[in-house]
Amino acid sequence: MTRSRPNFIIAAIAILGIPSASLAQTDEGCAQLTSASAPPGLYVKAPSNEKPIPVTARQRYDIDARFYFLPTIGPRTLSENQEAVYHVRSQTTAASNLRSDEALVYRPPVRTSCRAGQFVGSFLGDGFESFDRNSRYVSLGRYFDHHAENEAERRPDHGLGTYFHFEISDVNSKCFRTDDARVVGPLHGAYGFSDVTPVTGLIARNVDPVPSATAAPKAQSRRYAGLSSELVYVRGPGPACLSFNAPRPTVSSLRGQVFNWWRDDYAIEQAHSWRPVQTDIVIYRVPKGERMPLTILWQN
Repeated sequence: MTRSRPNFIIAAIAILGIPSASLAQTDEGCAQLTSASAPPGLYVKAPSNEKPIPVTARQRYDIDARFYFLPTIGPRTLSENQEAVYHVRSQTTAASNLRSDEALVYRPPVRTSCRAGQFVGSFLGDGFESFDRNSRYVSLGRYFDHHAENEAERRPDHGLGTYFHFEISDVNSKCFRTDDARVVGPLHGAYGFSDVTPVTGLIARNVDPVPSATAAPKAQSRRYAGLSSELVYVRGPGPACLSFNAPRPTVSSLRGQVFNWWRDDYAIEQAHSWRPVQTDIVIYRVPKGERMPLTILWQN
């Protein structure tokens, strides 16, 4: 499996504030779908494909594939100066003994219409950087603590608050943070995974410690081998088109924590033998919008 090349064009537009008619049009796959007037649904573009194609009944797994979603309900187009954010949660079972104790947590760099809580207009707001490809693997303890069900139990995490969550405007041009429970509602309900619970005595840390023989138990999925949580930013005018990563195994290793600069390489190595069976996806328009469940069945 080959690794896809980062899309520096999208990053440059988001960071430098270069005007564009629609964020969807700056993504090649989204541009191809919208120019072809593709119907709502889930699409995939593997490195061997010239354009996105509909996901099949038994999809072939490729870690370098990109998935695209045209919303089936809710707003399908955005007007001038309108922006939106969707959360994409995926949970993947596999025919292996792997069980996730981390999640792939990602959002591309963006520049929104908000600056310090005030709406200032398109491409004039704050820029928000993202996790790099190795630091985007976040322990489930950190993730759970930042998105705790009850505000009193929440332990905010600097990395998640800086490189994942961000500030954006709603349909009334009012700015909010995507991790503000007063606007979004209970964060675990919005962003949590279905079978992950906190470990008794777990203390959230901004940087995960290197595991030892006496380390406390980790929060771990009982069912899934791959978990991911992505925020997808969309700007008008134009159609809403979401682009997100293919699922991958998110199981930590001692090597990956000691040599963090190789963490993504270990996930790619695990992907050769993890044998995914099914990926359950929930796409949620933040805040308190539609929830769109999807399922991908993988070829054995």
